[in-house]
Amino acid sequence: MYELRFTRLAKKSLKKLDHSGSFNRKHLEVLLEYFIRGTSLPAKYKDHQLKGDLSQFRECHLDFDLLVKYERDEALQVVVVVDIGTHSNLF
Repeated sequence: MYELRFTRLAKKSLKKLDHSGSFNRKHLEVLLEYFIRGTSLPAKYKDHQLKGDLSQFRECHLDFDLLVKYERDEALQVVVVVDIGTHSNLF
């Protein structure tokens, strides 16, 4: 089992999404269960390693243009959700 952590930025982004009215939190909860279990994500999430300056992070899709940027530390068994938002918000 992995420990799940959220950065301050991720918490702020999640709060904004919750107040938007169009965010389905259940989809996020399902994704977070995969993180906690440490299992590979199904293909529908389009999980991939980022490149360049962001190469320490991974990104997956919750929805068409709703992304989760995260970092996984295998040694410490920790997953840190770095940010949640649209592609234009994150990059």
